Amino acid sequence: MKEIQNTVYTMIREAICNSVNSVPVLYDAIKVTTPFLDWVGENVSIYITSDGDITDGETTLNQIKAMRVFDEFEKLRSKSDYFEDFNIKLIGSSLEPEYLEKPEDIIRYIQGVAKLPTLFKVDPISDKDDRFPIFVRNTTMKILMEEYPNQPTGVDVFDWAYRISHPYLISTKSGIKIHSDMRPINKNKNVQIIGMAKSSKPAQDAHVREKLYNSLYWKKTNRNARTIIVVNDVLKYSGNSQDAMREEADPLIQYKDGKRAEIELATEIAEAY
Repeated sequence: MKEIQNTVYTMIREAICNSVNSVPVLYDAIKVTTPFLDWVGENVSIYITSDGDITDGETTLNQIKAMRVFDEFEKLRSKSDYFEDFNIKLIGSSLEPEYLEKPEDIIRYIQGVAKLPTLFKVDPISDKDDRFPIFVRNTTMKILMEEYPNQPTGVDVFDWAYRISHPYLISTKSGIKIHSDMRPINKNKNVQIIGMAKSSKPAQDAHVREKLYNSLYWKKTNRNARTIIVVNDVLKYSGNSQDAMREEADPLIQYKDGKRAEIELATEIAEAY
């Protein structure tokens, strides 16, 4: 091997090896960060339990649920072949390695976990009321750019307003990422925009349960967590869904209230309190 080749080889080896690190997390587990990237371009992490088991901590299937393609995952005909190719077994909602006989087994497993969500496309808009989140984001950006009095200085106002009014994934202490429909300045807040008001009651209830799952899970790992729930009119939903939204909301913002609601939401996501 020539000296220049050895230099490049050493650089590659160090880049890969040095990107692997670990930190302790809940339940005496260890979170291991790898150089592999997931569907949103973030490093894939796996977990080693106190018993020495390896798991993805339910992260992968939670991501697939956030993409609204879990039904496609369950019906995937080649799933068993995929799991075999990438040394994966399904235990409850966790993905774990089937075998650990040699180092390649863990590499195949991590690659499979990282790649799995990319097999699916995010579920397209299937209900007219799914445009409600778009309407909410557009009105929020308009308020932030034209009327909000405490805009940050020295930044592009459009970029700032766009960033905080669009979705992102919150990294929890356990390593599992949850979806927020906006990106509030206060990192203890998440936003869930509830649509599908003209759908059937069962479809509404399923939609509300899916949206509030994020809030309920995050509260398990962050006692300061607050969920801002945005809905056009809470009375358009079933009694159970109304109760669930009111119980989880802090605050509940109803867009039927017009400009007052729009300003309240913009203030909630832009203020650090």
